[in-house]
Amino acid sequence: MANLERASLSLDSVFFADGGFVGANRYHLWEQIIFPIEERKAISELARQLRNDGAAPQLILDKIQSLTGPAPGWNDQPMRIVPGRDHPRHIAWQRARSSRPASSSLNM
Repeated sequence: MANLERASLSLDSVFFADGGFVGANRYHLWEQIIFPIEERKAISELARQLRNDGAAPQLILDKIQSLTGPAPGWNDQPMRIVPGRDHPRHIAWQRARSSRPASSSLNM
C-alpha cells in the first residue's frame, strides 16, 4: 500500500447515532438492519401481551411461529436476510407495524 497514489470511497448509505439514515440504499442495508429489529420488537410485544392475557406457553409459541415460520434449521431451509414484500416475515412485520400507535418509532 506504500505505492498507493489515489483512493476513493463510495458510500451507499449511512446510519447515524441518532437513528437517522441517508443514502441511495441500493444494497438494501436499511432493510437488512431495520426489518429484523422491528420484527423482533413486534414478536416480543405480541408474546408479552399474550403472556399478560394468561395464554398458555404453547399457544404463545404457536402464534409466534404462525408469523415467523419454523425456526431456522427446522426444515433445513435457510432464512433470507432481506425478505421480499411477499415473504411471510415481511407481511408479519408490516401487520405488526401497522397495528402500533402512530407515536411508536424506532430509537437506535
